[in-house]
Amino acid sequence: MDTFAHGLWSNIVFHRLSWRQRAWAIFFGMAPDIFSFGPHVAYLLATRAFRFHSDPPDYAVFLYKYAHSLIIFGTVLAVVALVRYWRGSASIFWLPLFGWAFHICIDILTHTKDFFPTPFLYPMFDVKLSGIDWTDSTFMVVNYTLILMAYIQLWWRMRSRCHKLSV
Repeated sequence: MDTFAHGLWSNIVFHRLSWRQRAWAIFFGMAPDIFSFGPHVAYLLATRAFRFHSDPPDYAVFLYKYAHSLIIFGTVLAVVALVRYWRGSASIFWLPLFGWAFHICIDILTHTKDFFPTPFLYPMFDVKLSGIDWTDSTFMVVNYTLILMAYIQLWWRMRSRCHKLSV
């Protein structure tokens, strides 16, 4: 799925969190792609050598493997939970961090083996599934239609809630 759609879906899924925590969830929902491809895209833009179909460099592929791994996510989650426990936090799990796992799960389903299959068990196993092609125009239309419908639903609920409070 494209990075922007990951951010929109993260906002939908984590809409009940406070605005600050939701902003973090949106960030983590987009972070695997930003960390993987962001430096390369920034370089291409800075050198004005931007080509839409340029092959990413080896470092981007390397970063992609780590950023899209549930094993790496689980390790980071465990470290963050331990730090929060030692600091006496009310909850050891920081919910916005789950935007990262949400991103990986979506990518498992929306990447084919032909275009950046998601190495979700890297570095322990080289398992990659072939899902729906997120670059397919039909998928994009369906995806953004569902996003729009979800935002309308959230707006409608918020409007109804505010209306009940004012009556």
